[in-house]
Amino acid sequence: MTKIISIATLKGGISKTLSTYMIACNLADLKYKVLCMDFDPQSNLSSHFGIDISDINLKGVHNIFN
Repeated sequence: MTKIISIATLKGGISKTLSTYMIACNLADLKYKVLCMDFDPQSNLSSHFGIDISDINLKGVHNIFN
């Protein structure tokens, strides 16, 4: 059965990104399939996973919604 965990708030600086990253990594270590969607324009979650956000060929959510 699929479970969805959402972490969101408008308040900044409360460790949403780090919490999301750590939860995702722990679930992946337990052999769960994990999908993280980074809707933050700063793309810090993507950076945590090693994605080079300065790559001009990278397509992101901002390309979809613009």
